[in-house]
Amino acid sequence: MPKKEKPFSKKETPSQKKEIPHKENHPPIKDSEKEFLAFIKEAGLVWGPSPEIYGGFAGFYTYGPLGKLLKNKVENSIRRVFSSQGMREIEGPTILPDTVWKASGHLETFSDRIIKCSKCKAAFRADKLIEETRDVPADSFSDKKILEFIEKNKITCPSCKCALEKNIEQQSLMMKTQVAGEDASLRPETATGTYLPFPRFLTYFRKKLPFGVFQIGKAYRNEISPRQHVLRGREFTQAEGQIFLDPKTKNSWEKYEAIKKELLPFWDYKSQEKNSVVKPISLEQALKKKFINSQAYGWCIYLAYIQFVNFGIPKEKIKLRQHHPDEKAFYAEDAWDIEVQLDNYGWFEMCGVHDRTDYDLKQHSKFSGEKLEAQRENGEKFTPHVLEIAFGSDRPTYA
Repeated sequence: MPKKEKPFSKKETPSQKKEIPHKENHPPIKDSEKEFLAFIKEAGLVWGPSPEIYGGFAGFYTYGPLGKLLKNKVENSIRRVFSSQGMREIEGPTILPDTVWKASGHLETFSDRIIKCSKCKAAFRADKLIEETRDVPADSFSDKKILEFIEKNKITCPSCKCALEKNIEQQSLMMKTQVAGEDASLRPETATGTYLPFPRFLTYFRKKLPFGVFQIGKAYRNEISPRQHVLRGREFTQAEGQIFLDPKTKNSWEKYEAIKKELLPFWDYKSQEKNSVVKPISLEQALKKKFINSQAYGWCIYLAYIQFVNFGIPKEKIKLRQHHPDEKAFYAEDAWDIEVQLDNYGWFEMCGVHDRTDYDLKQHSKFSGEKLEAQRENGEKFTPHVLEIAFGSDRPTYA
């Protein structure tokens, strides 16, 4: 990205010292939730599940005139932040052949754990069922631990209140289709489609790294039991930025210097295990404590965090939660989520920041037969690393 881009001005920085409770016993408040959903329908914000005249299709919604205006504001705000840092916007296809998804790993690994009701056979995402009913982070739980927790805490089927089955299954989140007889899938993220034109990017950016690219567009996931309105739909809008860089420059990131003293509400996975209170620390301290793995990655976390401050969300309702090693996505060396505290649903993931290393470019190079490499000034060739800032626009719009 161009060196001339300036970091945020001092008045835009989000320093804070207030400690944040790591969680609250804050299950969905049914009456207030119903009132809120009724309000957003009547106000022309969001309608659905759509199509309403046919009874509705779970996980799909229509933004009304006011809702679309608000969603546009959210997306344009994200667009401005990415663009202000020299990143360029592209638009890729929403359907890609399954050879792409095999290379990325999605066909084999992009799935959720489900548990079914022993009576009505309704299916639920096992870890989220624990989180929604007991407010306990369960992404890192093993299958055995999930079943033990459900039995110990007497968690039953949300639909009919009967006992749940004592086994867990895997369900793919990919939405399948065929194009001219060839197997294909609707994209579950915009990221993969952003990596495929890498040779074109390299030419466009005159073979100089780092550079950034982003996409704002629809993505699709076959969610097991979409609930919580637009917060967990089967069709949603993503706004994901990808920064391609030389791994040797990760700890000599120019823009880091201007923001390294800023305090952010880091909640590392070890603190989560101890149920510790979130204590804001500086990016510089987070790097020394090895909460984050590089200056460049810390800058990405800051860029994502300041976006939610700019949305007008109170700082005490924002925290940064590190993924447990057992929870991290298959492509991530490190992963942090930005979570926002919602009135009806407690702490909720809004954005993910990932160090994807060279995984994606190497995989697509292997499967396509094309070399996805860059070259240093000394002539040495290498596979760039990717840092990702993955927003969605539906959740911030709701928040």
